[in-house]
This record gives sequence, C-alpha cells and structure tokens, in this order.
Amino acid sequence: MARLFRRRTRRIRSDDVMGIAVSEREDQDGDPYFRAIVSFMDDRQCVVANGHHRNVIDRTAAMVSDA
Repeated sequence: MARLFRRRTRRIRSDDVMGIAVSEREDQDGDPYFRAIVSFMDDRQCVVANGHHRNVIDRTAAMVSDA
C-alpha cells in the first residue's frame, strides 16, 4: 500500500530559528493566499501553514512563535 502523504517530524532548537513571517500572494483565481514561513539561521525556510484565511494563518504563526 502506497502512502499518499508524507509527514516529517524534526526537533529544532529555538536558537536555530530567526523568526516567522506571514506572506501574502494571489492564487490562480486571483484570491489572496497566505503562508506562515519559519526562517532558520542557515537560510533554510519551512512553510508551517498555508491557506485563504489570514486569521487562521496568523494564529498558527503565533502558536509557532510562542513554542
């Protein structure tokens, strides 16, 4: 049985995180689309949430920031 979705878990030290930001762009229909992106000290980035509802993405970004 093949897995359709893959999930990776990684523990990260808070010292390795530069910050988290919410970016906005348009989707293919021209609607606003938001992403919460964590930036690391080694120039990597990780999208931790994305979607059309800014308030949901802001809440997720706040939870990650407080962790």
